[in-house]
Amino acid sequence: MAPAKGSKRGAKATAAAAAPPAKKAKVDPTFQGVVEAIKQAFEVPENCRKMLLACISKGLGTPCDERHESQTVMVKMIGDVVQGLLAKLQKASEAEAAACIEADARRQTLQEQVAGATEALAAATQEAEAKSSHAAEVDRAVEAAQSVLQDKEEGQRSGDVPLLQVQQSKTAFESGISANFEVIVDCQSEDLGQHYTALQPLLAELTLDEALANALPSSCMKKAVERGPFDAMVLDQLGTCLREKVAALEALEAEALPASQASAAAAAEARAALEVASAGRASSAEDLKAATAAAEAARASLHTTTEAAEAYEEVYSKATKNRDEKAEALENFKLYNVGCFELLRDRATSAPVAVAAGA
Repeated sequence: MAPAKGSKRGAKATAAAAAPPAKKAKVDPTFQGVVEAIKQAFEVPENCRKMLLACISKGLGTPCDERHESQTVMVKMIGDVVQGLLAKLQKASEAEAAACIEADARRQTLQEQVAGATEALAAATQEAEAKSSHAAEVDRAVEAAQSVLQDKEEGQRSGDVPLLQVQQSKTAFESGISANFEVIVDCQSEDLGQHYTALQPLLAELTLDEALANALPSSCMKKAVERGPFDAMVLDQLGTCLREKVAALEALEAEALPASQASAAAAAEARAALEVASAGRASSAEDLKAATAAAEAARASLHTTTEAAEAYEEVYSKATKNRDEKAEALENFKLYNVGCFELLRDRATSAPVAVAAGA
C-alpha cells in the first residue's frame, strides 16, 4: 500500500523533532581575558582587532607544541597587543604615581606652611600680649610720676611761701630806702611829706623807740636848712633801723633759701622723671601698635595658608584616587588579562580546548 500523500514530509518533521538539540560549544573563561584585552586596544585599527579576535581560538586554542608557523605568528601578534596594553597601563600608572608624589610634596609644603604660620601667630600673639602688659606697666609708671610731681610741686609752692614773703618784704624795704628814705635825708623832693607817707607801711613793721617814733614826722618833713642835730640823729637812727631790718630779712632769706632750692630740685627731678616716663609711654604705644599689627598679619597669613591647604585636599584626594585606580587597573590587567594570555600561550597539553568567547 502506497504511503499517504505528505507522509514523507511528516516523517521528516517527526524525525527532526525527535532529534536531540545541537550541543553549544563550551566557552573557556580563560579566553575571555584575552578577548577583553584586544577589545581595549583602541590604538589598533578595528579591522585588525576583528582579525585577532577571530584568530584567538585557532591560535591560542592550539597547544603551543602543536601550533604551526602561522598560528605562532598570530599568537605573537596577540601577545604584542597585550604587552602594548600592559605598557600603556604601566605608563599611565607611573604617571599618576609621579603626579601623586608631586601632589603629596605640595600637600606637605602647604601643611608645613600652616604649621609655620600657626607658630608665627602664636609668637606674634605672645609678643603682642607682652607689649600690652608692658604698656600697662608704663601707664602706671606715668601715673605714679604724675602723682609724685604733683606732690613735689605742691610741696615747693607751700615751702616757698615764707621765702617769697621774706623776699617781698626785703624788696619793699630796699625800695623804700632808695625811693623814699634817701630822698627825705637828701631833701631831693619839694614834698617830703609824700615820701614819709610812703614809708608808713614799712615803719609799722619796725620796732621803734616811742620817742623816735614821735619825732619822725617832724624830722622827716623838715627841709635841710630847718634841721638841727636832733633831726639828724632821728634820721640816722631811722636809717639804722631800716638797714637792720633789711639785714634781718636777708638772713631769713638765706636761711629759707636751701630748703626752697631743695624742693625746687625735687620738683625738677620729678618733672624729668615724668618726661622720661611719658617718652617711654609713647615708645611703648608704638611697640604695641607694631606688635598688634604683626599679630593681625600673622593671623591673616594663617587664614590664607589654611584655606590653601584645605582647598588642596580635594586636589590631593583626586590625585591619590587616580593613582590607586590606575594601579588597580594595572594589577587587574596583569593578573587577569595577561595571566589568561600567558596561560593559553604556554599551554602544552593536548586536551580539547573550548571555543573562545567573542571569537
